[in-house]
Amino acid sequence: MKNRWRPTITGEQTVALKFLVSYEATGDCYYDPGRISGPPEDCYEPEGECEITDMTYGISDEDGNTVELDSDLGKVIIKAFDADVVEGQLMETEWQDWK
Repeated sequence: MKNRWRPTITGEQTVALKFLVSYEATGDCYYDPGRISGPPEDCYEPEGECEITDMTYGISDEDGNTVELDSDLGKVIIKAFDADVVEGQLMETEWQDWK
């Protein structure tokens, strides 16, 4: 004899997806090494900053499939993208590296 039933359940699962965002960025950066010796009134701390002026993206999923940038998913991924990391990478370049 077969037992048969038609259950209904509810539940939740957290699904973590991974995407690769490839990028090429151009920035406008400056660095002033400051002055740490000499008369105190002439001394100041070093400072620098980098602003991204242009960046192009490409997104792919774990299987290498392209995710369109204009899709809802593409927009969510780019929103989560950490541009501060890119600015830090640009700042780590040397002024002599500028093309």
